[in-house]
Amino acid sequence: MTSKALDNNVRTLDCTDSADRRAAAKELYLRSQHVDESGRETLLELHPYLDDDDPVVRAHIGAVVGEAGFDQQTFDDCDPIPHFEALLELFTDEDDRVRQTALGVFWNRPYTPLWDDPELYDDPEQVRELAAVGFASCLDDETDLIRKRAAQLFPVSLLTDHPTLEAHVVPVLIRRLDDDFEIVRTAASEAITHLLENVPAVVRPHRDVLLAHLEQRDDDDTVAKLRALISVDPDE
Repeated sequence: MTSKALDNNVRTLDCTDSADRRAAAKELYLRSQHVDESGRETLLELHPYLDDDDPVVRAHIGAVVGEAGFDQQTFDDCDPIPHFEALLELFTDEDDRVRQTALGVFWNRPYTPLWDDPELYDDPEQVRELAAVGFASCLDDETDLIRKRAAQLFPVSLLTDHPTLEAHVVPVLIRRLDDDFEIVRTAASEAITHLLENVPAVVRPHRDVLLAHLEQRDDDDTVAKLRALISVDPDE
């Protein structure tokens, strides 16, 4: 894609015809490498179109931001932080195609440094919180594939002690102990175990609900471990 063709596609994203916007967004996705080569400024110019009225446009632009923003799985030639944050916002998009595309960007990506290095952010806790809530929302998604992918990607290192975790993430983890898919149940169990072993205070307000869920499950090593952990008196 020439520089002129790239500029034309970006300009087309502003037109009123949704079919034209879809075609331009698709072309940009198919030529993500050229978007990357055009520079960081061009990539940032695409961010407003992540809010396009058309979910197909949002999905394609999300894929472009992910593919080009992560620069072929390295962080050497770009600043991935703005793109990372933009993709996390798509985790709660109203359309499952957009959510699935955004989550798919993280597949086989070395994204862990993005929340394990606090020096990358002005407000590292805010980004970690955004990521924790975003991944939890995917783990609680109504679409089976999104939940299963989120289970494979769910980063327990994000689970620290902050109010949003207690209010929004822990209830999701407890609900997903009863998920139809073993991979999702396992991810939820491992995350709750991590919390109980490291920051039990965020789980204790949900103790009764957690115990009720465990009562409905067949006894196994995981259930036994969770029961033992939630039964520990923090004052002893």
